[in-house]
Amino acid sequence: MTGTSLSFYELMKPIIFTPALALLAAGLLLAVPGVRAQTTPFVEYTNFLQAAAQGGMTEVKLGEFAAKKGTTDEIKDFGREMVKDHGAMNAELKALADKKGVTLPTSLDAKHQELVDK
Repeated sequence: MTGTSLSFYELMKPIIFTPALALLAAGLLLAVPGVRAQTTPFVEYTNFLQAAAQGGMTEVKLGEFAAKKGTTDEIKDFGREMVKDHGAMNAELKALADKKGVTLPTSLDAKHQELVDK
């Protein structure tokens, strides 16, 4: 070999180390908790708030139904309590969601509407 030629190691270094560095960087991104934690918990948090909103709106609708169609005063009173209590909780949930930048549904989804219709 002459003094100007590259060694086998020098020739292979970009081929070996570039993929290895890419794998190392990918591994570090997956291993660092803060990287994934910025998206996944927010999605889970958003899903929870939206599900809670659906449940709360459903309770209010069912409470309204019980208050209007109940066959006893106890059922009607219970329905009014449901509307009052869950209405207040829904307002608190909306305030929290607004503060966190989460948009809550304003109407029931098909699954919850079907429950109310039954």
